Amino acid sequence: MAKSKPNKKKHGPSVSQHLSGLDGETRSEMQAIWNQAGDAHRKLTEDEVSDADMELALYNVRKRIEAQDDHPVKDIPVIQLPQQPRSKGPLISVLLAAALALFALGFGWMSHVNWQQVPAGETLELSLRDGSTVTLNSGSEIGFNRLFGYTNRSVRLNGEAYFQVQADETPFLVRANDNVVQVLGTSFNLRSWHTDPDRLTTLSVTSGQVEFFRTGFADQSVVVDSGKSSSLSDRQLIPTEPVHSQAAQPQAWLSNQIAFSMQPLSVIFDELARKFDVAIEVNAADIEGASLSIFYTEPQLETILAEICTVKNLEFSQTANGFRIHR
Repeated sequence: MAKSKPNKKKHGPSVSQHLSGLDGETRSEMQAIWNQAGDAHRKLTEDEVSDADMELALYNVRKRIEAQDDHPVKDIPVIQLPQQPRSKGPLISVLLAAALALFALGFGWMSHVNWQQVPAGETLELSLRDGSTVTLNSGSEIGFNRLFGYTNRSVRLNGEAYFQVQADETPFLVRANDNVVQVLGTSFNLRSWHTDPDRLTTLSVTSGQVEFFRTGFADQSVVVDSGKSSSLSDRQLIPTEPVHSQAAQPQAWLSNQIAFSMQPLSVIFDELARKFDVAIEVNAADIEGASLSIFYTEPQLETILAEICTVKNLEFSQTANGFRIHR
């Protein structure tokens, strides 16, 4: 008994319909672009395409589209083929369809968030495709998909980073601990660790303005101006009212300094462990909730531990791979 074929969903006009209104030479050229997109997908499914191949394919298709328009294309559809020809004519519609074939057929691969982590004891500066730069503190992670710079300017952060965002009409979004930072072009420091007891996210702006809000509560955002800071924890739905931040503290780590203002000891010890790439074991349950302000221009780990322990009536001893804090 012959098996029935599953019905295929229709996603708008076929490529032949898009091509039918073009002259012979243009039609052949557009068909070639479409075929290349299909080839890219076939190679992808056969594990024959490299990251570099896909990046080049994305770049070439985008440039072909931009060449037919007065302005760069900011958003390329990724769900279905265009229902109507665009105002620039059928050529643009076909180019978009070709781009769509490349995007949609490998969309899962390209939309997957790829993470890059900075080793403990190091910092890392990255140049992003849109011209923005981000400097990551020790142990931090940043994630973005392969469509960054083409259809979005969205990144995810676990840790601490200093962003210098290239001005653009497309918003630049940073998502961290269910919180969102949204800018068009500015510079700011963002600290947000998954391991923080309150999953606290702290934003400090150094230039321009930044919109700050809880995911799903964009209508309750606050605008943080240059020189001010705001924070948001799991206990809040609305960020704190922006206040003037101490000039040197939010970005102290960029100059290899250490600065904390009334931070829990657990947060401080975690930061020291990442910065110096050592294990710090805390065997003193009664310090939970204890906070401290510290600032060091030339930090030395044992000196810092000794002074913290003196102030908080603690002891520390060396272990095989780091230090233990105890009573």
